[in-house]
Amino acid sequence: SMVRTVFLNEFCEIAKEYYLAILIDLTTSRPVLIASSKGGVDIESVAQDNPEKIVRVSIDPILGLRDFHAKSVALALGLDEFEKEVRAIISGLYRLFWEKDASLVEINPLVITGSGNLVALDAKTGRIFWVYNYTPSADARPCCGRVNLGVPILINT
Repeated sequence: SMVRTVFLNEFCEIAKEYYLAILIDLTTSRPVLIASSKGGVDIESVAQDNPEKIVRVSIDPILGLRDFHAKSVALALGLDEFEKEVRAIISGLYRLFWEKDASLVEINPLVITGSGNLVALDAKTGRIFWVYNYTPSADARPCCGRVNLGVPILINT
């Protein structure tokens, strides 16, 4: 797809970085809100090296995002003084997630600037498709086969 708009932000001094995302949990097929006080880095390495730094909140797809979900994330990240802003940001992420039928929306990093403001410096949305290395057996019908490897591929939308 073609890039139609580029947003630029003025330079800001970063005091602290955070990570926020909503994605589909493949084990439960439910949206999950993921947040970390270790933003600006590869979230997979945080999950591996510091799993205690990741907050996961499962969202019931029937009830949707509730205010207490966003509030609990703000408090878990130590963003008590920005609770109202964090709730608004998470609510907006969730609305975007549903309206665009995305499987991933993320802000990385969400920062507190040197002047004490909360700013989303980078964000993306997309659909994650699972691409499989498909190896049919010799006697298999066309609809059958073995899945050897699942690799997530992010397609930006």
